[in-house]
Amino acid sequence: LGELSILDDETRSATATAESDCLLLVIRQDSFRRILSKQFDVTENLLKILVRRIREHSTQSMQEQNED
Repeated sequence: LGELSILDDETRSATATAESDCLLLVIRQDSFRRILSKQFDVTENLLKILVRRIREHSTQSMQEQNED
């Protein structure tokens, strides 16, 4: 959680509740940015995920407009 806010410094837009015990990893923003600057494959995969989300949102918005 917080994958968007780690990029733009905004408040997290979602919350979650675990249904069982979990092991979580905290990645601080400065560490995350260092990873992005040094490992292009991580940056590329993140961009692909974000682009997919934008496309899905755009498609959903267009479908809702067509229903009106």
